Amino acid sequence: MQTNDKTYDVCIVGSGAGGGMAAKVLTEAGADVVMLEAGPFFDSAEGDMFKWPYNSPRRGAPTHRPFGEFDAAFGGWELGGEPYTTKDNTSFAWFRSRMLGGRTNHWGRISLRFGPKDFKRKSIDGLGDDWPISYEDIKPYYDKVDKLVGVFGTNLDPALGLDNEPDGISLRE
Repeated sequence: MQTNDKTYDVCIVGSGAGGGMAAKVLTEAGADVVMLEAGPFFDSAEGDMFKWPYNSPRRGAPTHRPFGEFDAAFGGWELGGEPYTTKDNTSFAWFRSRMLGGRTNHWGRISLRFGPKDFKRKSIDGLGDDWPISYEDIKPYYDKVDKLVGVFGTNLDPALGLDNEPDGISLRE
């Protein structure tokens, strides 16, 4: 067991997207932050993650890892010694990563924004509650994160008629 006599202003549990962003914001504001993580350091440049599928005899097909040999996460749907329950026998499953960076190493490479309708679902279909804020209230923060993390891709084609899929700020090729 490691010990440390230092006192921190904030302790963040988990270094995934939420924990990582909280640590960034708090340290930039001058807070002394310690972050606790349940797993080891992971260097995605090591291993098979960035190899081409043709370099694999299985072309990336699943092996002993939940998402094949190109999977960049240490974790799984079921983790020994960690209970996981669902409400009223529902079948929802949540992949849990135990490594530095958490689920950001297993995020599926897509970052859709909530659209205007997502903030007002009760008004639209009577389910849940409307958020006390709107898409326009949060859009500047979406834009800020897009620029910070360097979202890559193309904006949606307006001709597709997807009225609830707002464009983000994407890097260009």
